[in-house]
Amino acid sequence: MTVIREKPSALSASGKTSLLIGLGIASKMIVDLVVASRFGLGTRTDAFFVAYTLPLIIEALIYPACQSGLVPIFVRQMRPDHSHDKWTIFSALFNVGLLTSIALSGAGVATAPWMTALLAPGLPASSYETTVHLMRILFVGTLIVGPVGVMRAFLNAHGLFTAPAMLELIRGTAVLCTIMVAYGAYGIEAVAWGYVIGGLLQFLTLAGVIVRRLGLGYRLAIKLKSLRSSQAGRLFMVPLADYMLGQTILIAERMIGSFMPAGSISAISYGHRLAAVITSVLFSGVEVVSLSSLAVDFSEGTPTHLRRARETFITGLRLVLVLGIPVSISVWALSLPLVKLLFERGAFDRQATLLAAPVMGLYALSIPFYGYWLLLRNYLFATIQLKKILALACTSAGVYIALALLLSRYMGARGVALAYVGGASVVYGLGFFVLGTEWRPFQRAMIYLAARVAGASLAAGFALVSVSDQVSQLLSKVQYLSSSVVLIASLTVAGVLGAILLLGLLVVLRVEEAASLAKHLRQVRGR
Repeated sequence: MTVIREKPSALSASGKTSLLIGLGIASKMIVDLVVASRFGLGTRTDAFFVAYTLPLIIEALIYPACQSGLVPIFVRQMRPDHSHDKWTIFSALFNVGLLTSIALSGAGVATAPWMTALLAPGLPASSYETTVHLMRILFVGTLIVGPVGVMRAFLNAHGLFTAPAMLELIRGTAVLCTIMVAYGAYGIEAVAWGYVIGGLLQFLTLAGVIVRRLGLGYRLAIKLKSLRSSQAGRLFMVPLADYMLGQTILIAERMIGSFMPAGSISAISYGHRLAAVITSVLFSGVEVVSLSSLAVDFSEGTPTHLRRARETFITGLRLVLVLGIPVSISVWALSLPLVKLLFERGAFDRQATLLAAPVMGLYALSIPFYGYWLLLRNYLFATIQLKKILALACTSAGVYIALALLLSRYMGARGVALAYVGGASVVYGLGFFVLGTEWRPFQRAMIYLAARVAGASLAAGFALVSVSDQVSQLLSKVQYLSSSVVLIASLTVAGVLGAILLLGLLVVLRVEEAASLAKHLRQVRGR
């Protein structure tokens, strides 16, 4: 079956992708809210987050590494002048991924006791057995991580973004259904089995789409010659090493948090996950589509394609700054009422809110920095500047670990969150310089844009807090209004007024995107 691949527009194709990924992220957030409500912040949730560390790291290594390393390979295989059949490369990578996943899963199940002791040396003895049991269940789910990563990259390379974008939604829904059905009998173990079932459904979904849309060209063989000629090993191992360096941050969070009071690991995990959720909702669509777009343009290499690649990168980065900075500052400013509204119910009490809110607020400040890193990494992968990626990843991880060890001694979990922001901001600063001298005028323009957006966002953020507090105090005097209704109303009013203020400030500061949005709103109002 022949597939005609049309190169997607980075903005138009990313809309649907972002929506689906956003729904998936929302399902993950609902899972977090349900788990927090059922178990609060304590030894059981600490045990789960420690148990999920290594399976999560494997996913965080394999999935993005396949996306960054394999999409350019599959794009090149689809060129008419290429000597190898795309199904030969796909089959070889699929089979290597399956064998690797089986080996990792078996090793994880066998070494779970030692891994638990290594990851959380300060974990109470009462949580040790629970953690080992949960870790073994979760490692069963890694049996198909490799094949899913390869299939996801294969579909994205063909411009088929819908099914890969639905993966988190599929798994989140499976986890929620499993909790609802099995929570009473299995407790927190039901959460772990939900992730295993969700992974299986992801595999079946992608396999079905490939067969239906691209045909059945899979072969039970590994042709090493074709793998060597495609440079798959080199292009895959560099992003794998990059993401592996990034996962040292997750390991450090668990290890440092294990020496803090009970619930600290959970607070750090929720804060990190919330920042990742918001980043994914805002930028994952542009990230996924931009890699395919950049890979196609740079593989063609004509002046027109190179100019289009540059425009794709600049458009994506402006979007990261204009969206990411206001959202991050708003979440930081309103972290206490947001955590109270989202999490404070059931076993998640007021004390848990006071522990988690400042941590989540600080993690949110990393959103624009990490969004920039996603785009920069795509650009460097598409241009095969692999050493620069590793250098930036090493620097970020090193800065984080040094700051986390220092700040956690004085600030506890908040110090760990602040260290994460510090490591991400270093990449933002250094990233401009690794692009090369031809980007210097553009770099100054982006720094100036970031400064204007940050100034307007801070002003709007302080207004958000003031308006939210005043509306909350006013509504709390009204009888029969629950605390949740008061919080929702105060945050809604503050959000609307803050958005209007922010838009006005950005227009005054001559931010193009804000001026375009204001013009569009005036046209809509005039109809």
